[in-house]
Amino acid sequence: MIPLNTLSLAIVNAHFEFVVERLEKSITYVLKNGCRHKGSKYTEVGNERIFLNSLKRRTNLKRLITASPKELEILRRFMLIRFPNIHSNNDNLNRLLYKIFVSDGYGAIDNHAFIANLKVDTCPYCNRNL
Repeated sequence: MIPLNTLSLAIVNAHFEFVVERLEKSITYVLKNGCRHKGSKYTEVGNERIFLNSLKRRTNLKRLITASPKELEILRRFMLIRFPNIHSNNDNLNRLLYKIFVSDGYGAIDNHAFIANLKVDTCPYCNRNL
C-alpha cells in the first residue's frame, strides 16, 4: 500500500479533474460502440451496462479514481463477487474497463509528473516505480 499524506489529497483531486472528461468520453464511447481486442469485439451486456452507466455519474467515478488502496481492495473484492471472471483478459467487462482506464485513460496522463506531484516514487494505480 502506498501511503498518501493529506496534502496529497488535493493533488489527487486535481488529477481527477484533469482526467474526468477523458474518462467520461471513453465510458460513453464504450457504452455505444464497445471495443476491439486482438480481432474480437467486446460489448457490454446486462449488469456490465448497469455498472458502466454508474461510472458515468461523476460522484461514482470520483470515488473510484480518488479511492485509497484500502478502498480499492474492497471494491476489487466486490467486483470479483459480482463479476467472477473479470480478472480474465477475455472477459467482456475486463476488456471494456481496460479500454476506458488503461488504453484511453492511464496512457494519456503524464505519469512522471503525477508521481512527482504526490512526492512518492511508486504509482498508486499500477504500483510501478517511476
